[in-house]
Amino acid sequence: MLAYCDHLSGLTGCLLLGALIDAGADRTVIETGLSEHAGLDLTITSHRHRVAEVDAVCASIKGAGGSTLSTFKDALTIGRAAPGQTRMAEVLGRLGEAGGQIYGVAPEELTLDQVGGPETVFEIMAVCTALDHLHITQLFHTTIPLTGGLARTTPLMAALLRNIRIHMVDQAPMDLAGTALLTTLSSSGEAPAFTLHEIGYGGHPGEDTSSSALLRLCIGETDTNGSDDSDSIQVIETQIDDMNPQYYGYLVDRLLDAGALDAFLTPVIMKKGRPGTLLTVLAGRDHLKDITALILRETTTIGVRTYPAKRHILPRRIVAVDTAYGAIRIKIVRHGDRRRYTPEFDDCVHAAQGAGVPLTDVYAAVHAAAEHIDLDSLL
Repeated sequence: MLAYCDHLSGLTGCLLLGALIDAGADRTVIETGLSEHAGLDLTITSHRHRVAEVDAVCASIKGAGGSTLSTFKDALTIGRAAPGQTRMAEVLGRLGEAGGQIYGVAPEELTLDQVGGPETVFEIMAVCTALDHLHITQLFHTTIPLTGGLARTTPLMAALLRNIRIHMVDQAPMDLAGTALLTTLSSSGEAPAFTLHEIGYGGHPGEDTSSSALLRLCIGETDTNGSDDSDSIQVIETQIDDMNPQYYGYLVDRLLDAGALDAFLTPVIMKKGRPGTLLTVLAGRDHLKDITALILRETTTIGVRTYPAKRHILPRRIVAVDTAYGAIRIKIVRHGDRRRYTPEFDDCVHAAQGAGVPLTDVYAAVHAAAEHIDLDSLL
């Protein structure tokens, strides 16, 4: 399933949660999931209101007496340990990384107040759990509305919006939870064509239309038979024949860190019979400018060419399985009614080195653990 987020007049964690509840996510299931997997006693409330001529769900979440969350380090620990909740760990990790850079401390040393309070963490966890409950594996969004002023767009929110397409507006409620969730988990721009199944509205009524907030979530499938999805990407290419080949490994790592979807090298024969290397980078349109600048800065080339391309991708999801060597991530892929998985190589290497065992032993442990997982229920 995929979802397209249309933030009509606002982007907050509660607006996202309200839209997911309106689209079918069960509050009790979300609360139970957070209790069982995160050890948090949270209460979600939701009410229907008329917002901008639309019936929308206004949701809120708060911790009860049994909540054990007292530091942001606790939140990071819960996110990493929650079974199958790699999205939760990803969003909290990115929030911590950005916050650490803003405040000049390690992510684990951030206070809850520096990341918007415990409500920010609760909303992130609830939305990630709701996405899992509705089996939403892909998320897309329109350009994000940004308001001026530090009081409405804090430095941490601005840092999370780096490399994200925005448009300036006079007024639009935003918070750290909504910004972190959407900028981490979703892709900006046009979603692939899909069959619309559910529409959820998250809203918050105001004193008048200008102070109301409304977000729409469109949920559906690209193919009722479960085949592949497609989207548009940019291809960036250049051929190089006068650079130290030792630099290429460093260059590819930098490109991936800068947001490239993939980067690879191909040996080519250039004019006058000179051997060279064709550098090819695949990236979203949002990263085109930064990646082009990186190539021109880090290589000897004097120009690059770009062109759009369509790619067809199978629905996929990354989950962690518990083994004797620790948690190892696997990538699950769906093609029609078939599922297959591949262990994450870097995780296996790290586990093998840490335990001092052959890499093949770690792979065998991953396959043994994966046999007890219902892949169909995860994707």
